[in-house]
Amino acid sequence: MKKYTYILVLFCLPIFIFSQEEIKIATKQYSESFKYKKSTSIEINGERADINVQGAEVEEITIEAKVVSKNSSRREAEEDLGNMNVLLEKIGKTIYIRNYISIKANEEKPSSNIKVIFEVKVPMGCDVVVNNSFGEVQLSNLNGNINVDTKYTKINMAYLGGLGKVKSLLGDVNFHSSFGEYKLIMNRADLLMENTDGSFDIESKYGAVQIAIKPELENLVVKGETVDVVLLVDDISASYYNLSSSNGKIQIDESLNLNHRISKNNEVQKIELNREIDCSKLDINTEFGTITLNKTSL
Repeated sequence: MKKYTYILVLFCLPIFIFSQEEIKIATKQYSESFKYKKSTSIEINGERADINVQGAEVEEITIEAKVVSKNSSRREAEEDLGNMNVLLEKIGKTIYIRNYISIKANEEKPSSNIKVIFEVKVPMGCDVVVNNSFGEVQLSNLNGNINVDTKYTKINMAYLGGLGKVKSLLGDVNFHSSFGEYKLIMNRADLLMENTDGSFDIESKYGAVQIAIKPELENLVVKGETVDVVLLVDDISASYYNLSSSNGKIQIDESLNLNHRISKNNEVQKIELNREIDCSKLDINTEFGTITLNKTSL
């Protein structure tokens, strides 16, 4: 019988304890105000910026901008502040807000984490244009024309009226308590809409859409490509539904108590509900996605 001898070898490895370096913060601030007329508009072009535009019952436009530089070295944090430029100016009838990083040919890129925070207050009827990459945008209490175009930016919109267009690449969008007429174009971004009225035209690629349906929602069009759409419904009889899913499926919560059948033709599923309703119309069409009707949770 063979005997096996097991040798236990203990390796003594050094244990390293890493302590987190303290982050130093350096800031600089800008402020400006402009008189407002009905023809005045505002355009914000941001990069690595957090932008908050709030409408109010005021007669001027006020802008507060803070540049924030973070680094483990206080000296580098302070030096890198100089690489971020902020412009606040009025040309013709438009007020321009812009930030950008400038580096001379023989200089290295800033090692600090730099961003700009814009706090802007405008009259509620002011037209607003926002372009931003890498940050966050918040708009509230506005009823003029709104145009938003962002990349890698989270968007929060609340209490908005008027007309608007929102374009988002790789940045989720939240719409809350808003009305008016809006066009949304989304790519690789999720959309959440709650307590919304008015008319919305939505194009979405590669994401998820969730919308709470109210009878006051006049018109809703969703065209999705590889998008899952969830409609949260309280009263299924209060709106017209025209749902179509190609290469996907339609799901209906049993608690909605629907007797309608989903028609299936090849790879297309369809259902049409409440055709006689003319005041609240929902037209949802997806490719390679699921459309779900769920009962609103109490």
